[in-house]
Amino acid sequence: MPSKYSAKQKELGRNLLRQATYPRDALPYTPEFDRLHKSYADSGLPPLDRHTFWGLLCRAGKEGGAGNKTKAPPAPSLTVDDGFEILRLCPEGIGSRDRLPYTTEFDDMLKRFAEHTGRSMNPRDFWRVLSRLGKRSRRPNPVDAAPTEAGVPQALENHLFRMNPWWKGDWGQPLPKSASYNLNFSCPAGR
Repeated sequence: MPSKYSAKQKELGRNLLRQATYPRDALPYTPEFDRLHKSYADSGLPPLDRHTFWGLLCRAGKEGGAGNKTKAPPAPSLTVDDGFEILRLCPEGIGSRDRLPYTTEFDDMLKRFAEHTGRSMNPRDFWRVLSRLGKRSRRPNPVDAAPTEAGVPQALENHLFRMNPWWKGDWGQPLPKSASYNLNFSCPAGR
């Protein structure tokens, strides 16, 4: 399968990432991104719109590190409900977020987030929040296990107890014993 970007484009993308002040994930919707995009446009290589240029930076960043960077500006804080809303807005999963910057899909998500939460954010802040949420571990901890360093948010724990009987250890009614159920998962004699 041929590459979407030429070797010259990828090399320039790596060089631009090395020149960037912030890490790659913190670049969208910043003046720094605009500066890098302009540098690319001035290079004489085939023109790329912002979304395609972001894709080039993602590809270049994954193929060759960009070195040490200044820490990204902090993302705005979120309530638990805000975080759930962002996750709800990402039906394909938050792990595929790199495809979103500079798309109408991203703009629609930002608009719906504001409508559903009553909280407006600029695109940069919304991207930083989305990026931060995507970097968190998505593997749930059992409620009765020792909490992680961050702990399980109380609102999430309450919601799980209300909505999911498995979290309480309430397994429901036992299955009736019959020949069609083999609850011990052992093979019948002779097999």
